[in-house]
Amino acid sequence: MNPRAANDDWAELAVFPDELTAEIYAGRLRADAVPVRVHSLAPIPGLQLGSRLYVPAAVLERARALLAHTEHDFFH
Repeated sequence: MNPRAANDDWAELAVFPDELTAEIYAGRLRADAVPVRVHSLAPIPGLQLGSRLYVPAAVLERARALLAHTEHDFFH
């Protein structure tokens, strides 16, 4: 299911290479009370074709800032 089809008020935040990485970042956003949806790009479970994160459009900029801060913490 495409999360955008379910509700047009959600915006794509990021694309990750696998679902595990997407879930890690989603957990970080949820810890800051940002609603998030993870959408796997794989046609069947188990394939690693990437995952997209969606957040409500109203909090997109906040989510981007949190994501950037999280990446900075992970890699510096």
